[in-house]
Amino acid sequence: LCRIAAIISTAELLLKQSIRKSAVMNNNQYVSDCFYHFVGRKNALDHEKNFNTLLEILKCAQVRHSPYTEGGSENRTVFDRRISPLSEVLVNPSVTCFCDIPHKSLNIHCSKYGYFGVSISREKLLKLGAHPVMYIPYKRSETIGGNLMLKDVWSTYAGYHDHLCDQAVKSETSFVTGTGNAPKDKAEALNFIGSFLRNTIAFMKPFNADLAADHPDNYYMEREWRKLGYLTFCENDVGKLIVFEGYKERLVTEFPQYAATVEEVSA
Repeated sequence: LCRIAAIISTAELLLKQSIRKSAVMNNNQYVSDCFYHFVGRKNALDHEKNFNTLLEILKCAQVRHSPYTEGGSENRTVFDRRISPLSEVLVNPSVTCFCDIPHKSLNIHCSKYGYFGVSISREKLLKLGAHPVMYIPYKRSETIGGNLMLKDVWSTYAGYHDHLCDQAVKSETSFVTGTGNAPKDKAEALNFIGSFLRNTIAFMKPFNADLAADHPDNYYMEREWRKLGYLTFCENDVGKLIVFEGYKERLVTEFPQYAATVEEVSA
């Protein structure tokens, strides 16, 4: 009986391990260990141009935002009253963007952003301070929900820009955010508030909830992560290199060290 009980106990343990393993495998259908950066947003079907852009990324081992600044990324903030609070350019952040999409589900994303990209490990991005954007849904036919929130965000930043920004830069001390230390005076507090607003808005992304999933302007399905500034990587950080069919041999000729990571996709 003891032997039978031991066999049953072992079988139960193996079953539990199998269930846990199955659950992990199923979860991997929804998330990715590597996040993708594709290079063809302006023209997804210009394969030659997008291929050359990917080559440039590999040559400098750096994912950059535009415009490129020699010597490193430059923090930029754009505020324009003519811009609708439903747009994404109230604050024009200096960020690099990545999508948390499993490889098998990239077809819609590639149709919007092209068929050339690099994936960087999740761990690398986490260490460098990347995190998901906060999506805010809105409907142009409605005036509640996300619409109101976006207008409030716009009004808050407009109020800071118009009435407080000038006072913030007059602080005689240099206040550094991210230390956990409270501001010592009003000017430092205003500097902190301005930095908080810019960095928070930089990770907010409105999306039109009326659009179909495959619409070029439906951003929700991207599961976007952002990192402030450029992202410098090494060979070990790269998960996959995605190229359109027919381009693998050319890329491997230029970068043989990445031969095992290159994968061709088709439209």
